[in-house]
Amino acid sequence: MNDFKGTLDAEQLQIDFGIDRGQLALVPTGQLAASSAGDPATVNLLWQAGVIKAVTQKAVTLNDAEFGAVLTLPWAVDSQYLLPFLKNTLLKQPLTKLPANLEKQLVSYWQPFAQFLAFMNQTPTSQPESATGTKAKPAGKAVHRWRAAVAKIDFQIDYQGCQATARWVKRNEMVLAPGATLLADPPLNKDGRLGFSARFGQQLRTEHQTEYKNFVTTAPITLKSVNEVGLFLYFGGTNSWLVLHDDQGKTIHDWTVVEK
Repeated sequence: MNDFKGTLDAEQLQIDFGIDRGQLALVPTGQLAASSAGDPATVNLLWQAGVIKAVTQKAVTLNDAEFGAVLTLPWAVDSQYLLPFLKNTLLKQPLTKLPANLEKQLVSYWQPFAQFLAFMNQTPTSQPESATGTKAKPAGKAVHRWRAAVAKIDFQIDYQGCQATARWVKRNEMVLAPGATLLADPPLNKDGRLGFSARFGQQLRTEHQTEYKNFVTTAPITLKSVNEVGLFLYFGGTNSWLVLHDDQGKTIHDWTVVEK
């Protein structure tokens, strides 16, 4: 099951699958803007009479009987790899060889969007062909499960100059101990603007602005997830499940991943 939030206005239906997945906008008329050079990148999808016609980052003007969709990518998905992956998936264009772990990541990323669009009768849900010509097996996003034993473990963070101790105390509660150091300045895109992850991290800091001073926390801070911890401390930019580790170096991913 994939959770999402949505908003609807006269021009589009906006679906937000969360910070790790990004957004999907369904656009029935008008124009799909070209993707900017900054973050977040976007990818435009075009259907004509229910048949996929284009996967592009260029601007698209919708004509009669055409339907558009815009993917807004999360920080963890690189458009230079996603674009050929989707052209293979939807247009059956040949796919150049991708690293196996990257291909699995893209299959996992695309799955909820494919499922949602299938309900709209806009795209098949069949798996894409891999670089070897065989059907790629759905890898699925890694699933992590909280359990009581994990709540007793202090996980250390030492990344980008940020040092902190965190505990996963409940399913939707990560607690940062006082004394955690925060990255002072958010990273900027090439165009000098804040990216999606940086803006989200700043929002978290605003919500907890009375609980830190001079970029050092002065009280326990409760966040909702491992990813929020990473965004709050160092504005994301990496897989935080591999950053948090116990005193022996075992990551929180190793402690909590559900084997398939």
